[in-house]
Amino acid sequence: MTGLRLTALLPEPERGFAAAVCTALSSAGLLVRACVACAEERGVQCLFDGDAVLARAALRAVWPRTLDLCVREDSLPRVFIADMDATLVREECLDELAALSGVGARVAELTAAAMSGGMDFGTALRARIAMLAEVGVDRGLIQRTLRERIHLQAGARTLVATLRAHGVRCILVSGGFEDFVAPVANTLGFHAWHCNRFQFAGERIAAVCDPILGREAKLAALQAETAALGLAAGLAIGDGANDIPMLMAAGSGIAFHAKPAVEAVVPDRITHGDLTAVLHFLGLPERTWVTPPEGEVISAS
Repeated sequence: MTGLRLTALLPEPERGFAAAVCTALSSAGLLVRACVACAEERGVQCLFDGDAVLARAALRAVWPRTLDLCVREDSLPRVFIADMDATLVREECLDELAALSGVGARVAELTAAAMSGGMDFGTALRARIAMLAEVGVDRGLIQRTLRERIHLQAGARTLVATLRAHGVRCILVSGGFEDFVAPVANTLGFHAWHCNRFQFAGERIAAVCDPILGREAKLAALQAETAALGLAAGLAIGDGANDIPMLMAAGSGIAFHAKPAVEAVVPDRITHGDLTAVLHFLGLPERTWVTPPEGEVISAS
């Protein structure tokens, strides 16, 4: 491949980092055409000709665990597809709802199994919803959970606002539920969202509506949104095993503070930084960012 952009970010500034990155790439036989510091000297962006796999390997040989790293074509995506729980928000919403309803540990165990790839997502989701239904969780507790326990991830507002300002269509695709997803999507300014829905009996949760949105539906959403553009026009981000097909199919897939199963197969990832690292990965100078107040509050309207 040719005409690639590599972005590497450290948790803290490191003297000589940019020069060391250029040296590592050149030593691997890659032609570095430009190299500039970014992220207040914590990072470096390089334009180079060569192979993306080789470039990643060259840098991870020197910085095996400390880098937030992305190698992608030097162009802006046209579509941004994002997971929500533990990506755009800090928490797993069902876990927080379960904690308030007294079944937190049981639900969190199933969530962890599904997100690590150790349990089928749909099976785990039905089991978790059955637990919530058994203890009588109602709409009021859902709203309380959203109000008191769900917080936007650092950088989420700036990321979405900046992508929108650059003409990128922003889509939220979550295995979570509309009662949480719609407020988050509206707060952040997503163009559209796809998610699961609770089935209610009166005011209480009774079940999950079919069909369940899982890994196949996330991939299908990416394919539908990029149908006229090609998958290369898509940028995707997520943290769990059900995000893997979407992340691997997109032109650029980013693992965000991801589970080990995701990090094992998705080469570009954010391990230390917040969501604004994505904007560095795209080569967008900070002067072009749209920076609304980065509060954690989610509007329920």
